[in-house]
Amino acid sequence: KCTFCIVPKFRGASRSEDFSAVIDRAKRFIDAGYHEIVVTGCNLSLYASQGKRLHDLLLALADVDTGCRIRLGSVEPGPCAMETVHAMAENANVCRFLHIPVQSGSNRILTAMKRPYLAKDIEALARLASDLMPHLGLGCDLMTGFPGENELDFNTTLGLIKRLPFNNAHVFPYSERPGTVAATMGNVIPKTVRS
Repeated sequence: KCTFCIVPKFRGASRSEDFSAVIDRAKRFIDAGYHEIVVTGCNLSLYASQGKRLHDLLLALADVDTGCRIRLGSVEPGPCAMETVHAMAENANVCRFLHIPVQSGSNRILTAMKRPYLAKDIEALARLASDLMPHLGLGCDLMTGFPGENELDFNTTLGLIKRLPFNNAHVFPYSERPGTVAATMGNVIPKTVRS
């Protein structure tokens, strides 16, 4: 429940699709002629069903039909993501693309956002993925102008992005969402500066 996001208030608690149902659905899509399966969700790193985690799901999907490409949506840094990157590297039919919701390279801002990781976790994931898959497409989300962000925070984020081999970035300015903790924070950054 990040301080800037209103989605959990409408979506409710995180939940995972049944592991067996996901595999069955993938088989039906492949039988119907689909050539790519995209695994997506609000936070794939939280996937848990029948004692299986995201890397287990990825391995099982890759094994359903080696001619079908498997693509992942956004994966948050952490132990689950590290296991998932290893599973990606082990299977040629898993798309060599990883999207990380970085948001900020400043630990101070990540903490204020209540993100469940720090800059070192982002860097470790990006480096591991790039080392295991040299031709990896690496993307990220970045937010500018979060309440209280200063020039040092901004430059710390810029430094992180320059150090890592990102191919693309979805950069967006912070926007207030009524009902979120961030909307009540002080040190509001002017919209012109955010942009």
